[in-house]
Amino acid sequence: MDLTSLVHMCTDYEQQMLPLYAAASWFQPESEQAILCRFAAFLTTQSEALARTAWAGHITASALLVDTAQERVALTHHGKLGMWLQFGGHVEAEDASLLEAAKRETREESGCSDCDILSAPYGHLPLDLDIHALPPLGKEPAHFHFDVRFLLYTSQSDLMVSPESNEVRWFSFSEAFELVQEPSLRRLLQKTLWLKGRVV
Repeated sequence: MDLTSLVHMCTDYEQQMLPLYAAASWFQPESEQAILCRFAAFLTTQSEALARTAWAGHITASALLVDTAQERVALTHHGKLGMWLQFGGHVEAEDASLLEAAKRETREESGCSDCDILSAPYGHLPLDLDIHALPPLGKEPAHFHFDVRFLLYTSQSDLMVSPESNEVRWFSFSEAFELVQEPSLRRLLQKTLWLKGRVV
């Protein structure tokens, strides 16, 4: 995986995914463009963007895990941050792509071994891009995560709590919207519902 491929991925996201959301009442094109501009500047100026020790910020990969009936979403209550989040984390050397990194993190944190994209034309593309600040945690200083977010599906019902989580559980989408106040995760849920029925 190289940074050039990540720049191309951002371009594909802008050209293929953002138009899918354009008619939604919640879609904020100015905000999306601002995130894309920050991603592009970061990827073209930070040669160590994939290294988790790059304290100017680094790339992470995450995924919203949905059941194949597209009725429930699995979330994890993060042990350190103390909030409900999608599954995800840092990129490892063995990850062939950010999608593979998101799959690995989801398997590790949810216990779902069969999570994957569905066969839609855009299934391999990110569902969302986000940049968020992380507070100092242990020996790590405050830094930014440039998070690339995918949509994964599973037919597996049983979930497993990893050492990084306080709890992992399924929610209906309405329950998730009542529970989650964090804006970027709400945006991720909105995008998933907007695409519901368009994946095959």
